[in-house]
Parts: sequence; structure tokens; C-alpha cells
Amino acid sequence: MDQSTGVETCLFLVVFLEIHYKRHINSI
Repeated sequence: MDQSTGVETCLFLVVFLEIHYKRHINSI
């Protein structure tokens, strides 16, 4: 496993959580 793959996965999770968190706030 390359470090770049880990970074991409980490960024993907951060973006996914950020979008989900914002949508959750907007839904309230």
C-alpha cells in the first residue's frame, strides 16, 4: 500500500464527513 493511497482515503473520508455534517445541520 502506498502512502498516497492512504492520503486519498483520508481526504475522501474528511470530505464525506464534512458534506454529511453540513447536510445534517441544514436538515435541522
